[in-house]
Amino acid sequence: MLQSGPAARLTIYVAIHALKRHMPVYAEIVHRAHQEGLPGASVFYGLLGYGAAMRIHEDRPSRLSADGPCTVVIIGDEQRLRAFLTGLEDLLPLSGIASLTGLRSTARQGADEVHQNNTRSPQAS
Repeated sequence: MLQSGPAARLTIYVAIHALKRHMPVYAEIVHRAHQEGLPGASVFYGLLGYGAAMRIHEDRPSRLSADGPCTVVIIGDEQRLRAFLTGLEDLLPLSGIASLTGLRSTARQGADEVHQNNTRSPQAS
């Protein structure tokens, strides 16, 4: 679990169609982050955007294309993210650019704690 305090956000921009061993690059990144025990990773698909080729990609949610942009966002300790990024050298040349940004995290209760705090004890009638 990520604690309150200094943290970092690793944002990796990849083409949705990029593959590594028959797996989308974005999925490979998320699986590797999970294996490394990083606190969390999410993939976001871009409905509208452009990149280095300066070609605008525009999709409607009802017909997402196979060539749009997406980002993988991972939050964690800056040193762990730097080490993780080094391990992605085989993926980024395929289709990607990464940025690492410092931030301050605010811890929230875990799902179990929320459940325990919201459970009401039975009242006697």
